Amino acid sequence: MGTEPSELMKHFQEGICTKDTRPEGYLYMVGPINSTAKLKLNPKPENDGSNFKIPKVQLNLDLETLAIGMSKLQYLGIIEMLDSIEQMTLAAPYRKYRPELLTFRGHYKQW
Repeated sequence: MGTEPSELMKHFQEGICTKDTRPEGYLYMVGPINSTAKLKLNPKPENDGSNFKIPKVQLNLDLETLAIGMSKLQYLGIIEMLDSIEQMTLAAPYRKYRPELLTFRGHYKQW
């Protein structure tokens, strides 16, 4: 895969899941969702003669399926990330005492 914008755009578009095609090699935590939405607006309900019985905004949303799932590898990745965030949070109050050095070797007194 090149780094040209047109090649990147083509690669990204090929990776989009549609009703008819599902790209190989992708793991979805929230599966591809097919939906249809219809919006009706009544801009002036006071002038339509229905005495406000027709709603001003009517939205019909149809979802085919909503699949949520994760693989064991994704689950372990999330657990590792949460563990890392917890360790950073616990170490945050003590970071101000760390010396500003690039290496540990040879700087034992500072530590």
